[in-house]
Amino acid sequence: MRILTLSLPILLAGCATNATVPNIPSNVVLSAPGAYNEQYIESVKFDIGISHKQSSPAKCLALVVNNSEHTLTDSSNSFVGAYTGNYYNIEKSRQVGGGQSLLYSDETSAIAKGNTKGTFTFGLVPITKIVTFKIEVNATPENRFIKFTDVQAAQESTGAANNTGFSKAGAWSGAEPVFVYNLLNKVSDDIKSCMSGS
Repeated sequence: MRILTLSLPILLAGCATNATVPNIPSNVVLSAPGAYNEQYIESVKFDIGISHKQSSPAKCLALVVNNSEHTLTDSSNSFVGAYTGNYYNIEKSRQVGGGQSLLYSDETSAIAKGNTKGTFTFGLVPITKIVTFKIEVNATPENRFIKFTDVQAAQESTGAANNTGFSKAGAWSGAEPVFVYNLLNKVSDDIKSCMSGS
């Protein structure tokens, strides 16, 4: 059989037990366990330090938070020809994300929606994960924080498996919750750096 194009079936969401990983940071709020003991990331909250020089939350969200469009792909419609024996790679793709980022702002707070992405290695294969979120920044003197909610994740490409798109970010090992957390932490650090003027 001649292989014209090879696409690996890589879909990590269901690859492991539903048990929550033990190293979830303490500033992550998880959902109550579901029917199969699965838990999801409900929110992640970071404190903002006191700064003498401070940019507005709206300005920093506009500078830091990205809501760009992304392309999700898979090749689940690929097949081997019955008569030729050839493998025909048929890639499907769809656009997700995009649109206005900033949802609300006043002098001391702002809310936006955005996304970020990163790549990790599963075995020898690089996997790119896109994470979407709603983010609230509050900079009142008595309550200074950055909070992520509605955290969802998707693999950019799932190979021969059907790419079902975004779903709630899970807390079990196959969902890579610490990797998702680190992506959000990077966004938080960039916002804090912007607000402190550094």
